[in-house]
Amino acid sequence: MSPSSSGVQTEAWEVRPSPSASSVKRRGTRQQSAILALLADIGEFRSAQALHDLLRARAENVGLTTVYRTLHALTDAGVLDTIRTGRGEVLYRRCSAVHHHHLVCRHCRRTVEITSPAVMRWIAQVAAEHGYRDVEHELEITGTCPGCDPVSATWSCRWHRPALGPDDPQPRDHRHSVSPPDRVKQGIPKKD
Repeated sequence: MSPSSSGVQTEAWEVRPSPSASSVKRRGTRQQSAILALLADIGEFRSAQALHDLLRARAENVGLTTVYRTLHALTDAGVLDTIRTGRGEVLYRRCSAVHHHHLVCRHCRRTVEITSPAVMRWIAQVAAEHGYRDVEHELEITGTCPGCDPVSATWSCRWHRPALGPDDPQPRDHRHSVSPPDRVKQGIPKKD
């Protein structure tokens, strides 16, 4: 998982939004209840295998195939969010009822659901400018959470933090939309 030229992880996580739960008929089962209870308790994205292991640790007698089948049914019903790691692994988490996006730590997978009316307006504006209608979108933001990067706990931008030592290059001119290394690659002149 190495950063791309834009500073964003090249093995990006891919959000797979689910259809509306109101369009699907649901029939609760013991397995669904056990999986939903587990997901509510952990509140994080987990793989089917990890969920199966946690269910077994809780003495729930649910087979791995049943876990996969139940996760797929709950995802189709709009009850679960899924993300796909750069390695292709699908992770599941209980979905909130409100339209949201994800802010995901690329190291520990800590995930924060975010909503932004400004983003929604921007998407609608861009679609309208290009004549698109009936627009759907996916947005996921990856980064490093404060728990995984002690520097980010006090400095919100790596370009604003103090130099960590003589070998730590610290650019003084930047725009957040294009990080300094990318400015050079894109031929944007450096300001002195």
